[in-house]
Amino acid sequence: MIEVMDPKPSDAYRLNDASYKEMLRPQVTVPNSPLAAPLALGWQSWHLAKGEIFAHGGDDTGFHSEAAFSIPRKSGFVILTNGDNGADLIMNRLLRDLVDHFI
Repeated sequence: MIEVMDPKPSDAYRLNDASYKEMLRPQVTVPNSPLAAPLALGWQSWHLAKGEIFAHGGDDTGFHSEAAFSIPRKSGFVILTNGDNGADLIMNRLLRDLVDHFI
């Protein structure tokens, strides 16, 4: 996530500028999404009043996670939970405040 926020020059291990831009370019519009957030390659693109935020989450039984960051602000966060209510905790109690205050 840090490398995506503030990429180093491309080399044998890092994306070149064209690949980096393509990775963050909206690729697919998700119908009926509560955030109307298009998908890029590996990231959701949230268009909010404060600017664009990229996010990616995931889950498995009993676990849920979310990572989000702002490129211009070079700020972001990662939330990891290990409970069955992790998605509810992230989506309904933490995410809006974190986005509003830290990004």
